[in-house]
Amino acid sequence: MPDRPRMAWRAYLLRFITAWFLALLIWVLAVNQTNPVTVRIFNNIPVQYEVDEGFSLGSPPLNAVRVLVRAQQSVINLISSEDVVVRADFRRRAEGAHTVPLQVTINRAGALGDSQPTQVTANLQAIISQQKPIELVALGDVPTDYDYDLLRPEALQARVIGPSERVNQVALVRGEVDLRERRAPFEANVTLLALDANGKRVNDVKVDPETTRVQVNVVARDDVRQVAVRPNIQLQTLSPGYVLSSFSYTPQFVYLSGAPSALAALGSTVETQPISLAGRQGSYEASVGLILPPDVLVLGETRTIQLSIGIEAQMATRQFDNIPLSLVGLGRGLFAEVSPEQISVVLSGPSVLVDSLKAEDLRAVVDLTSAKLGNQEIVPRLDIGQDDVDLPNFTLLPPFVTVVVSQEATATPSRP
Repeated sequence: MPDRPRMAWRAYLLRFITAWFLALLIWVLAVNQTNPVTVRIFNNIPVQYEVDEGFSLGSPPLNAVRVLVRAQQSVINLISSEDVVVRADFRRRAEGAHTVPLQVTINRAGALGDSQPTQVTANLQAIISQQKPIELVALGDVPTDYDYDLLRPEALQARVIGPSERVNQVALVRGEVDLRERRAPFEANVTLLALDANGKRVNDVKVDPETTRVQVNVVARDDVRQVAVRPNIQLQTLSPGYVLSSFSYTPQFVYLSGAPSALAALGSTVETQPISLAGRQGSYEASVGLILPPDVLVLGETRTIQLSIGIEAQMATRQFDNIPLSLVGLGRGLFAEVSPEQISVVLSGPSVLVDSLKAEDLRAVVDLTSAKLGNQEIVPRLDIGQDDVDLPNFTLLPPFVTVVVSQEATATPSRP
């Protein structure tokens, strides 16, 4: 009898636990149906590397990863890429290659994340500092008639700081000084770059100081002078009726080398050999030398002057009056009367042609081949009675004539 109450109590407890578990299961199923667990993918999440002071990873092997986040739908909807943090912890490790897991943290309660990939391997390097020699090089050059002293920086060495592997690659520190078009002494701050033995820039290192002050003494040479070229063009040799329409030449300046006294005697310009235009009636190109003393030389590859010369016929305009009209092409049994019987012609063209023409060289022709009975306006044709002569631009005054064509019985006889 004493065991009966105990058994009843155990049965009651078992039924209670079973009912509670079933209720919990039903609640979980209901929650999962209304707010299910889902997965969301976040791409290009940056990896944050953690290293001890005095160490560096150089160029990290992995900049960003993909992260899969699991959470209920209501939580997933609140998560942005800023809530996802990926860390790679290389602290408390010695110099060398290490593989560490990627730690994913989601800044929202109830969310978990996994990265792809799940780990990263990197070479941990100690940060070191070494003194490297400074080398200055000229970028470009001063003009030929100037010279400059050897470039010297304020300091002979610079400190290169960075990962040991990178610093050991540095052979020297170089600065470039731009000398182009410099004609006077100057000072400049020159940026210093770390280079390897092949002259390529080494990244991920710092140069201290980053710049150096440079003084350059630029002076004029007394044995070289820049002078202007003056073409000696003979305009009086142009053929009558032609003009010089264009003229260009290169180079316009040359560098001459010789004794200072000989250069001083030359002055600031030098003439070319005479350039004759005799017989030229069109554009052409040519080369010509310079007139120089025997002890003065032209520096550079160009020893002659290249010319481009344009020559055109001089234009003229003349008016010829009282040019008679000639009727051609009139059909049999037809008569024609033209008004006016004479016209004027204005010619524009090369003066050598226009000035040589006379009124009797011009012929105004009225072609009646297609003429019909009655009144009509016809534009005369202008002919020049000289062989192998191109017709210049012309204007007829008036621009057309009136022609009356009629049958023989009623027509007024036409002029012979």
